[in-house]
Amino acid sequence: MCRHSLLVASQDSDPEKMVSELPAPVQSELSSDRSGADTQEDKMMIAWRYQNMRTVQSSPTGSNFGHYYDLTKSMPQDVLDQLDISYWSGSRQTDVAGKYSYSCQTDAAGKYSCQTDTAGFCNPAYRDLLTAIQLKISLGQFQVSDTPEKRNILRVAVHSLGSPLWRANQQRSDLTLFLYCLRSLLRSSLAVCVVTVPSHLFQARYSFVFTWGSQFTGILPFQDPCTIKHCEHLCDVSVRLESFAGSDRETNPALKDYHGFFHINKLPAINTLASHVPESLDLAFKLRRKKFLIEKLHLPPELQESTEREQDDILTAPSSGSCGGGGRRNLDF
Repeated sequence: MCRHSLLVASQDSDPEKMVSELPAPVQSELSSDRSGADTQEDKMMIAWRYQNMRTVQSSPTGSNFGHYYDLTKSMPQDVLDQLDISYWSGSRQTDVAGKYSYSCQTDAAGKYSCQTDTAGFCNPAYRDLLTAIQLKISLGQFQVSDTPEKRNILRVAVHSLGSPLWRANQQRSDLTLFLYCLRSLLRSSLAVCVVTVPSHLFQARYSFVFTWGSQFTGILPFQDPCTIKHCEHLCDVSVRLESFAGSDRETNPALKDYHGFFHINKLPAINTLASHVPESLDLAFKLRRKKFLIEKLHLPPELQESTEREQDDILTAPSSGSCGGGGRRNLDF
């Protein structure tokens, strides 16, 4: 939509297929009518004293441009053909300069043995991707010191970094080292990067050493939960999606309109002493047939008498006894 250059990288999925399946943007006039339609649908009965109060805005932003997409439609192919898009799928190819022509093999222990310099990475795929990003920045003149005729921004998207295909189970330090190098690379260029990490694969696990007598048979590697904290520290912004599927919140009537929480773990603080704090950090997402919405989490009003009110009425009801004295009753309005 902004005509920016793109670099899509993934080892789990085909990056070209991912781009071709991007949802199409919603027309501006349709998104502008969203507030009026939601007002009619979400109209509810409230007390007279709250009628003049400010209406709660569910959407965290009032801008419509680039915020609404139709999940049932794909981006037109003619629009994608006009963009500068590069893909990286992890396959090592040899370009004109020969930068990707190194020999990598896997030994019996499952570790890489490379004959060229991998800049401290056990898995050369991390070095491969950094070289591709650096080459894209250099050829596209996205460095701050470059003076092109028309400046543009490079958008980098890395999908499922640290998955089993990246061998992060054996080389956990490669993930944090890659983010550290990527952070340094983007600081001196007109580029932004979005990285998704399967955090559920880095939960706390245990390591077991199998021995038979005095003979060592093997060891099961474990994941370090601190790896995700290190990744969050190296990023400017960190968000996390928590789905309600398979949990007790899925059947909670107060959360029936949502499908999960949208957690903000870290906010950007670039060239400033303190980061901007939004109005509310309690966000939730819900998936509709055509839209993926992120809204402020607010509980609906209670229109019916609750169980606690009924119990209170029972406790304050008049008691009958031999003395004939009645209990205290609350005034009814």
